[in-house]
Amino acid sequence: MQAKTCPIGISAILAFFLLYLSISIHSQTSAILLSGTTGAVLGQLEESVNRMLERARETGDYVLANAAVKMRDAMDAWKSANTELLNVAFTELSNASRELFANICVAIANTDDALKNRLRTIEETVQNANQIVESISLRGRTTYLLKYEPRVAPPNLGDKLRIRVRGVNLDRGNPNIQLSTGTAARDLVGPQEVTFTIPTSEVPADEGSMEVRTLKLTYTSKPKSLPQWISGRREELTRQLSIIVLPKPMAEYSLKSLREVERREEDSAPVDLGQFKGKNERVQRIVQPPGFEQGWRWDLRDKSKYSVVQTGGEAGRFEHVDWNASSPNGIVVVARCDEIKTLTRIGPGYVDLAFRGLRYRTIKEAVDGTPRSGTLTWNKDELVPLDSGVKSITLTVKTFDRREVIFSGTGSDKFFIVNRDGDRLLIRPKIPEDIVN
Repeated sequence: MQAKTCPIGISAILAFFLLYLSISIHSQTSAILLSGTTGAVLGQLEESVNRMLERARETGDYVLANAAVKMRDAMDAWKSANTELLNVAFTELSNASRELFANICVAIANTDDALKNRLRTIEETVQNANQIVESISLRGRTTYLLKYEPRVAPPNLGDKLRIRVRGVNLDRGNPNIQLSTGTAARDLVGPQEVTFTIPTSEVPADEGSMEVRTLKLTYTSKPKSLPQWISGRREELTRQLSIIVLPKPMAEYSLKSLREVERREEDSAPVDLGQFKGKNERVQRIVQPPGFEQGWRWDLRDKSKYSVVQTGGEAGRFEHVDWNASSPNGIVVVARCDEIKTLTRIGPGYVDLAFRGLRYRTIKEAVDGTPRSGTLTWNKDELVPLDSGVKSITLTVKTFDRREVIFSGTGSDKFFIVNRDGDRLLIRPKIPEDIVN
């Protein structure tokens, strides 16, 4: 199997890092040679981070995108604070700096490795970005930016977005964010922090995908060239603030359901009542519908659907149906039996009867409910009506980050909560917890 290489095409950095670990105890790291200036090495690293950011944008992976933006911004901050080192050979950096950027190379490579723990790798990337920022010296009169927030715009934005920028000597740098309509409102300026309020129209959300919007921040810093220093003019600098904007539609959903319905079956059922026998008396019999144990019952609404036919007998006859004593469970048939008196025999009378009646039964069966579908947004509850008698549901939600989540009832996802309340389904959006600015 081919070995995995550093994605920036400078596997020497990764090799340096591994070799550094093995020989640093002998203080021989100075013997390791890497070609290229620090600026060139960082430029290639930035290209890899940009590719990582683009991959995250295409897949809707806002956690990875957030890590990539943090990494890119951290390297920008390092370059701003260490401009004098950009033209120096990478090998002339301190061991700590070289190891820090080698760790970044390893972290970027790991984000492409499906066998690596994704969340742990992203966490390591963020930690490396934080270490870069922490390594920057805060001494001197130079103005430069360290970090800003939010990097991921909250998806439930109103009309305005507050941006907080951290740095060094910001009060001397007169920082401004350039908007399409002019300069952003600046709420607070201090040596280490400045805040702006911008209209959310400057970072518009897309209808179908996650986007990375860029704001232009300008500021001035202590001049680095001798003519500027002599003239007293400060150097004008620009930084790009990348804001990850989640799409307006959070997800698409589709609902399938099964509901229980009752279906009525009915037919005219014959019953052989057999022989009624007695001596000068009325004989009655309760006639259950055939298939009683399977749920069949008599339908008593239309008595014209019933008949009793005498098929034989002697000294006996059908008399009537006692409807008052009858129920769907059984119909009372009454016969009159007298006494047989002939020259050859004397005995009880009898009659043979055949019965026919209307029976019915109610069958419960599952049928498909009304299919429903729709779009989930970040700032509005979605009420999904359910048909009456719904026994089970299958709610399929496809989120913007290309996940498919299936619910059979109440449940939750990092983007929304699903509650079933009687004859409706409530889908309530929520801000994901893993957006860390």
